[in-house]
This record gives sequence, C-alpha cells and structure tokens, in this order.
Amino acid sequence: MKIAALLRPELKGEEMILDIGHVALQVADVDAAAHFAVEVLGMHETERTEHSSYLTMTSSYPSMGRVCPHHVIEYRQGPETALDHVGLIAEDEASLDEAARRAVAHGATLLGDGPAPGIKRAVRIAAPSGHVFWLYVAMDKVDVDDAEHGVRPQRLGHVNLWAQDVPALVQFWVDAFGFKISDWIRDPESGEWAGFARCHLEHHTLAAAQAPVDGIYHYALELSSVSEIARLGDLLGRRREGFLWGPVRHGAGDNVAAYLVGPGGVTVEVYADMQKISDPTWEPRVWTDAELPTGANTWGPQGGASRMAFKSGLAKLPASR
Repeated sequence: MKIAALLRPELKGEEMILDIGHVALQVADVDAAAHFAVEVLGMHETERTEHSSYLTMTSSYPSMGRVCPHHVIEYRQGPETALDHVGLIAEDEASLDEAARRAVAHGATLLGDGPAPGIKRAVRIAAPSGHVFWLYVAMDKVDVDDAEHGVRPQRLGHVNLWAQDVPALVQFWVDAFGFKISDWIRDPESGEWAGFARCHLEHHTLAAAQAPVDGIYHYALELSSVSEIARLGDLLGRRREGFLWGPVRHGAGDNVAAYLVGPGGVTVEVYADMQKISDPTWEPRVWTDAELPTGANTWGPQGGASRMAFKSGLAKLPASR
C-alpha cells in the first residue's frame, strides 16, 4: 500500500470507538509481572485466576473518585512474552456491532462473541495483520484504595504495535473503527515508518511501528505530571534499573515521555501532556529528516523503535491461541 494515499484521509466523522480499554499480555512469570506492576507502577490487582492477573489503576481523575475499571492490564501465563489482545471501548451496542461488521468487511476474522472477566460482552476479532482486538461497551467498576508504592498512573493512554506493514494496519483502524490519522514518522536511517491514529482528541490511541514481526512495541500509561516521570526515574534509580530511553519530548504527540523495560521484556512508556487535536481540518504530518527531523524527540537524540528493540526485545504475537 502506498503511504501517499493515506496522508490526507477523509474525515468521515464516524467514530465508533470511544477509547482504548485494556491490553492483555502473555508472560512466562505472572507473579513477577504483577509484583512489578504493583510495586513500581503503583497499580492494584483486582483479580487473580489460575492463569491470569488483572490490574487496574489505583487512582483516577478526581471527578471519578476511586472507582476504576476492573482491569487495564492483564498478564496471562504463556511460554514466552507475547501480545494476546488489545481491548477497545465502543460507544454503544450498535457501534460495537457496526465496528465488528466493518472489521470483517475489511479482512478481519471474527474469533468469538461473549462474556469475559469484567466484561458482559466482548466481540473478538483478528485484524488482517494477526493482531487481536476485543470490542466491548463497558467494563465492571471496582473500588480501590490509593497505592502505597509506585507512581499511580491516571489511565492506559495508548498501545503501540509492531507491524510488518504499518500503512495497512493504520488504514484498517481507519476503515474498521473510524479512527483518524494524526501523524507519521519516517526513520531517516532505516526508512521505516511509524503511524499514529486517534479515536478522540488525544493525539494517538493506537500506533504502529515497523518491525520484522507483528506484535507489541509498548503500552503507555499517562501520569499526572512530568514530575511523576521524574519520581519514577528516582524509583528506578534506587532499584539500579533506570529508564531505557528518555525523558524526551516527542514531536509526534508533543508529550513528555520516558521508557522502561516492563515485565517479560515489554517496553512501557510513561508520559504526560499529550497533544489534543480538536481541529476537524487537521492534516497528518510526516516527520522526516528533511522537513521535520524531530518526530521522536525534539530535545535531542531520536532513539527510535528499532534501537530500543535491541535492548527490550520484540514481543511477538503468540504462536497459537
């Protein structure tokens, strides 16, 4: 697919997805993954089953009090680290059914339709790339106390996926779910693409970076301020771990961000101050070495997905489901 055809997508005003809901990862050691999430990230384990740990935030926006979704991260027992699925919240039942119908019309495979932990009804689809998405309207709420440890994320902000064909995956989100494209980055050294798409005002809800495999690059947790990123850096420093990359300010998204190696080797981004796009005439930018050279970092070295992958590894899609 030629990327030039995607640079000025028609703004259809047909958003069916409200937000990202959760991400589910397969890991070899569920106990270690849950412990890291609680002690370092300041999350709360709401449910533990024989094979899974379900975790939510331990603080939310003031207007919501301490009521949080049943989970925003699920760690599932598996032979190796892999992306199981990404959960997306539909506006209503009609939007859910329409998004599933459009997904299948654009090459997705319907995997199932029924209840799941914390969810009354989830429609499971596999995109043409193999990435699995769960579509649902609402998740059960839980009351949680403030965390005793970690940085207490505000929300799961976005997920960035590894993709062999970035333009095709981004176009699938546009066609199936009504997303809008915000920006592109072209790595000046490798020529690889990254694409960013949104379903609300925040710059990106889903993103994709080019890789030799399909899987997950990172999931991103929004913190309340840049100061909280610094506090996490201090915590990691005391643990003799530190950040993988950052803090940086992204050109694409304008957010201040830092990256660390999470459970099982999956990269975790923490960020604050993400760009909001309210202009209906917004045209996606292409951050390249020639015109906009600072798409990954306006403060200095670009880092880049490929470079970080050598340190954190490539979390693929599971070999079987």
